[in-house]
Amino acid sequence: DLTGTPSVRTAGRETLLLDGPGMVEALRLLTPGLSDEQRRQPPLSPLYGDLAGLPPALMFVGELDPLLDDTLQMAERWAGSEVFLLPQAAHGFIHFPTAMSGRVLAYSREWITGRLRSVG
Repeated sequence: DLTGTPSVRTAGRETLLLDGPGMVEALRLLTPGLSDEQRRQPPLSPLYGDLAGLPPALMFVGELDPLLDDTLQMAERWAGSEVFLLPQAAHGFIHFPTAMSGRVLAYSREWITGRLRSVG
């Protein structure tokens, strides 16, 4: 949602990497001259798009991620999605060498491989 979901708008320092007010302003700068209503239209805001017929999706989101609401709402609408909420994880956590990111990446590889085998 390029207007900023509640988790984006209220994100503070605890999110570690991204802050809400900065994100909302950046979204506005990326879409100059557009109203919030225009920013909510697909394809700018895929959250409001037609998700019918899309393949299965795997989503991970951290409790500290400002995009928490976006991810959970998208998973709710996307049939065949699998979503995991990760405790104390920030946006982009998979880029840090932690045990959790290693497990998430390994699971992701297995998940993708399994989907490819089922269609091949």
